[in-house]
Amino acid sequence: KKISSRLFKEALELQNHRGPDSSQIFIKNNSTNTFSKNFNEQEYNFLIGHNRLSIIDLSEGSNQPVFSKNGKNFLLFNGEFYNFRDFSNYENKFSDTKTLFSGLELEGVKFYEKVNGPWASVYGVSNSKIFLSRDLYGKKPLYYYKDDFRFIVSSEIKSIYKILNIKREVNLDNLVYFLGRKLSPYVTDGTTFYKNIYSVKPGENLV
Repeated sequence: KKISSRLFKEALELQNHRGPDSSQIFIKNNSTNTFSKNFNEQEYNFLIGHNRLSIIDLSEGSNQPVFSKNGKNFLLFNGEFYNFRDFSNYENKFSDTKTLFSGLELEGVKFYEKVNGPWASVYGVSNSKIFLSRDLYGKKPLYYYKDDFRFIVSSEIKSIYKILNIKREVNLDNLVYFLGRKLSPYVTDGTTFYKNIYSVKPGENLV
C-alpha cells in the first residue's frame, strides 16, 4: 500500500528534536531501483527520511541517508561508532556513519559485531531487503509496524501513527503484564504497548 509523502514529511517533522542539523527525504524510483529527492505531494511505494544530529563528523557530506555509489543501497544510522577509526580509510576517516556503511557493504550485517557503541540502524540493499539492527544494550530505540500491505520503521512510535493516520490501539495484554508486575519488568519479547507496533530487541538484527 502506498504512503502519502505529506504524511511522511509530517511524521519526520515530529522528530525534529532528534536531529536539527539536517533533514532529508528520498523516494525510490521503481524503474531504476535508485533514490531521488525530487518528489511531489502524492503517494509512493517507498520513502526514507532522516533527521541528523551531528556529533563526530560535522560536514554536510555525512548527511543521511548514506547511499552506495550505484544509488541502490542505503544506510540510516542513529548512534555512535566509537572505534570507527580502526576500520576507516582516508575517505571515511572523519565519519563513523560512512565507515559503518563501507563495512556493511563489504562484510554484510556481521560487521555490526565489530561496532563498539550505541546504535539503531536501517540498512537497505538493492534486492529490496531491509536490515534492522540495535546495539546489545538497546540504548537507541527502533520500532516498526507491519501488516499485509505496509512496513514502517521509526525511532518513535508517534511518527508511525502519523503515517498510518489511525488512532492508537493499546496492547492490553502488555499493559496488564506491566501493571501486574508493579511497573517492572518491561516487556522484552519485541512487542510494545501498542497493537501491531514492535520493537527491535537489543542486540537483534532483523531482515
